[in-house]
Parts: sequence; structure tokens; C-alpha cells
Amino acid sequence: LSDMLQLVSSNAMSGVFAVRQDTTHCDLHFEAGRIVHAKGPGMTGESAFFAAFGFETGSYEFRESSDPPSIRTIESGTQYLILEALRRIDESNA
Repeated sequence: LSDMLQLVSSNAMSGVFAVRQDTTHCDLHFEAGRIVHAKGPGMTGESAFFAAFGFETGSYEFRESSDPPSIRTIESGTQYLILEALRRIDESNA
């Protein structure tokens, strides 16, 4: 997941990155390569972003769109969020 999100970010893509595990899903909204909104099961913002990294199995897809999300729930940089998610996974596995 981290590699695919970095690809979207480095190519300054805009759209929705959908991450699914069974019937649960998180949508990560990108604008010009920067994640600006995330929503998941009962949560938004960074909590939803980190929840997507908690999925042990599943699938993902990216749908390009030039329409920005109507709400912005994330201010942190994309690279920071990815590194923080990976750090959290490492800590939980230790």
C-alpha cells in the first residue's frame, strides 16, 4: 500500500484511492499528489488513513478525478502519514 500511495503522490495525481477489506473500506482523497481527506468506517481524517494501513488483506484501486473533495480532514503531508503508518505497524508487530 505504501508503494502505491507514494506513486500517486510523486506523480501529483488527483482522485480517490479506495482500500477494501471484505465489507470494510477506506477512501483516501488526493489532490495534486497530496492526501487531503480520508474516510473509513465511522471515522475521518488521519484515523481513517491509519485504519487503511491496518488492513492485513484486501484490495485497492485508484480512480483519477479532477474534482476536489468537498471536505478536507488532513493537513499533514503525505510522506509523513505514510512513514507514521509504517512506524505504527512496526510497533504493533514488535
